[in-house]
Amino acid sequence: MAERPPTLINLSKALSDITLSTIATLGSATGLVRPPCTLTVTHTLRIFLEQEQEVTFALPAPPCFTQSQASWQAVGSSIQDHLPVMMESIAAQLHQATSTPTKASLRQMLIHATAELLATCDVSTQERGLMAEYVTGPVFAQAALVLKSVLDPGYFRCDTRPGG
Repeated sequence: MAERPPTLINLSKALSDITLSTIATLGSATGLVRPPCTLTVTHTLRIFLEQEQEVTFALPAPPCFTQSQASWQAVGSSIQDHLPVMMESIAAQLHQATSTPTKASLRQMLIHATAELLATCDVSTQERGLMAEYVTGPVFAQAALVLKSVLDPGYFRCDTRPGG
């Protein structure tokens, strides 16, 4: 069987509606980033991403995916469209956590959010868990790279000292 072409995910579009509040929560849990002090937490990443070149990510179909190419493209579109909701769901879980999340627990949250999304796609129940495991790493790793490149660390340092 010939290998399927990858689905394209426009990460710039996918990440643009994520609020800085969500980024702050995820950033404090992962050490990635903190939002700029001069912006409110209701701002979205759109203000950063619209200044950058669009970033598209090619996600190959996992070997376990048995549906059509059109179904795989629909999965990619669904991930792109629902990434903000997935990240906000994870941020809400982190807010409710009673202990500091580990890398493993955060990964499980990401996989669970991805599996929930795949339940709305043309993905069989048997394939859902395997697919969530397969796509979670690459999608969120690429999203993290975009966030790191767009959110300049200089923006995130708040000097609270008088005269600072």
